[in-house]
Amino acid sequence: MEIIRRISQLFGFIISHSYLKFLDTKQVYQGPFKANCVPFFSCHACPAAVFSCPIGTLQHYAVIRMAPWAELGSLGLILIAVGRMVCGWLCPFGLLQDLLYKIKSIKVKIPKWTHNFRYFIFIFMVLLIPYLHGELTFCHFCPVGTLEAAIPWVVWDPISREYGLPVIDPTTIGFQFCMKIFIFVVLIVFMVISKRPFCRVLCPLSVILSVFNRFSLVRMTVEKRHLCRKSCTLCLNGCPMELKVSDDPNSGECIRCLKCTKCKKVKIGIGYLKDPVIQYAMKTAGNIASESPDKSMPPGAPSPQDRED
Repeated sequence: MEIIRRISQLFGFIISHSYLKFLDTKQVYQGPFKANCVPFFSCHACPAAVFSCPIGTLQHYAVIRMAPWAELGSLGLILIAVGRMVCGWLCPFGLLQDLLYKIKSIKVKIPKWTHNFRYFIFIFMVLLIPYLHGELTFCHFCPVGTLEAAIPWVVWDPISREYGLPVIDPTTIGFQFCMKIFIFVVLIVFMVISKRPFCRVLCPLSVILSVFNRFSLVRMTVEKRHLCRKSCTLCLNGCPMELKVSDDPNSGECIRCLKCTKCKKVKIGIGYLKDPVIQYAMKTAGNIASESPDKSMPPGAPSPQDRED
């Protein structure tokens, strides 16, 4: 399973960074695919990027004070299907964090209270400041942008075919660039000593993705989870998000990497289609369509809280 997940993560990187003509054009791709977002971080300014970044797109629309309905709709369809599974199976930056954590070093746990900092970043740096001041604030310090765009462009420093001048103006490499590098280096250190620090503390996209774990078609279940012993940490030990799946199988923090399925009690499946309440709703909708609604609730149908348990 882990090998398949690594291949899937590499596929996520390749599919979002497959514009190789930049070596000749020395320009960022601006074709029709750039109008679409991938459901994970992929810097718009990366020389090889084919698609746009969802957080960059949100900031852009906040600046022009419009709502990106098309982008939110396409992103929503993916998330309704699989929830936050894209973090565990497609995100290239997630792959980098997983690999760096394998380096032998002192390991530390990230305090849970720090997870709330990503909400501050999302509200202020992604939405509010861009809306009020017209600045792509988070993009200025985004570690993904530093890795995929800032460092490659500065190191490569190509000469524009059109103007015969360097693409990167040397005068722009100043304090802000140094701050981006400093933040990135500090984050790299934390990636080595702790599990997925960017995903858990800094990622503003996770604020959106985590909501869909509660409603997505793909769902996690734990059979007889009331029998799980507190001393059993089989699901917790391998979890990159340091979660115990029996506490909340469809937690917004879960990236559904499926490492916890080493425990035979943990299952993944299409939960909603077999849900009695959903079946009842579908039956009721059919009755309304045929002008013979059935307003009675079927005996024994569980409440939403019972379903979650």
